[in-house]
Amino acid sequence: MKKLQLAVLAALAASAPLSAQVEPLGLATAPAAAPDALEEGSLEKLIREVRRRRAGSVAKLAGPVETLVKQLDQVPADEPAEAVRVQEALIALGTEIAPLLVPRIDPGAASGGPEKRLARRLVVVLNALPTRATTDALIQMAREGSKSGRIHAMDVLGSSPDRGKVGPVLVDLFQHSSGDLRAQAVRSIARLGGEENEAVLITALGESDPEVLRAVLAALTDVASPAGRGRVRDLAGAPIAAAPLVAEILAYYAALARTVGIEDEDVAALVRLASHDAPSKDDRILVLATIPTFADDVDSKTKKLFDPLLAVADDEIREEAEICLALLGDRNARRDVIKRYDELVSRNDSWAGAYEQRAAVLLKLREYDDAAKDFRRAIKIYANQGRTSQLEDLYVELARTYARDGNAKKAFDALEEAHLPRSVMKKLKDDPDFAEIVAHSRYGRVFDV
Repeated sequence: MKKLQLAVLAALAASAPLSAQVEPLGLATAPAAAPDALEEGSLEKLIREVRRRRAGSVAKLAGPVETLVKQLDQVPADEPAEAVRVQEALIALGTEIAPLLVPRIDPGAASGGPEKRLARRLVVVLNALPTRATTDALIQMAREGSKSGRIHAMDVLGSSPDRGKVGPVLVDLFQHSSGDLRAQAVRSIARLGGEENEAVLITALGESDPEVLRAVLAALTDVASPAGRGRVRDLAGAPIAAAPLVAEILAYYAALARTVGIEDEDVAALVRLASHDAPSKDDRILVLATIPTFADDVDSKTKKLFDPLLAVADDEIREEAEICLALLGDRNARRDVIKRYDELVSRNDSWAGAYEQRAAVLLKLREYDDAAKDFRRAIKIYANQGRTSQLEDLYVELARTYARDGNAKKAFDALEEAHLPRSVMKKLKDDPDFAEIVAHSRYGRVFDV
């Protein structure tokens, strides 16, 4: 009994940080009773005392919580930074406030945009305050709430510390739900983690419903799960089933590339997918363009799989396959692509379009210096001809070439020289190729137009 009493006292002591969180708001917690006084009572009395004090602490937090929730509700949708500031203030109050927020994440079936927006913002707060104190309420909401409430509750359950209790619930919800509900169950199962939950996701990759597969792939991507690698290869090897899921399959492999790396068998699966006519032409080209972002070399067996692509009638697919092979280290493919465009330029040395086309291919081949020279030539020819409408896109691609090559100053100079419209600069500011320029302390100012 003595050990149990000490354990309860330790649990009570664990709530001490609440004082530090509350007192800056002008709210003092109740003074702790002396240990001797607590030891004199029964274990039941000790537990009641702990609960009473915690309840008192939560009651004192109710006012500040309500104030902050109202502030969060009033933040417009186009002021995300302010919303984050208020969310962080709520999070700073600690896990004790979580039970106060749970009822608010179900906006109800008939609620409008503002209510749903507040609920989504509070889901972010609750995910940052994982606690077993909310498990039962969240499970009940996940089963019985409105559709939005169920989705939000499942979202928060994905960050629960109570994995043993929550895991089977999420699996049950996945197996007996559909649509958005099922997709959220999958994402939460992935976030919850654990071998048993990961096994559920991998098994689900054997299903035929594209929406289920899309949700499972997204969930495995979120956690960059290498355990699903084999099943995803199998899926990519079934082009008819994989055709609606090309973007999701590529996203999964991108996540693996950033964490555990890509294997030749993964590249082989993607080449087979691109070789089949079940995916759209755009998706086949996307696969070929994406492979070199995962790998810079593959074995000869995998390179042999490109042969059908090099023989297709479609010029764009065939050329993308050549470029992909070149970036994977095939010198012959690189030579053939460049030779074709060298011949185009030699036959049309006063045509800006010839230099523009070669520059675009050289950019794909990561031949940045030569690409920049050709973009400059095309710009000069168009300018001399007075065809200024052609210059905007060329300057953007010239700046992109410098940006990809890591030359922030030249990218800045090209954008400055171009005098691009505000609308174009706004798009470029969100373009991943220009992220380093945007963040640069000196050159980032070019986007402030």
